[in-house]
Amino acid sequence: MSDSRAGIVRLYQEGHGVMDISRLLNVPKQTVSKAIKRFEETGSNEDRARIGRPVTATTDENIQLIADIICYCNE
Repeated sequence: MSDSRAGIVRLYQEGHGVMDISRLLNVPKQTVSKAIKRFEETGSNEDRARIGRPVTATTDENIQLIADIICYCNE
């Protein structure tokens, strides 16, 4: 999505209006307006951080650590 936002912002900076960008990229006017507003507020096209459970890393090291803990508890 940030690629399309970058295209929207680039066209906006080149002087195109919201309606023109909407027609050129075949996206809703609201999408264009939101992308421009986000860029003007944050200076970035990147996705915002999302709330939720953090990603866990399932590595061989973590798997072995859990196995060791389970073995230790069963002794």
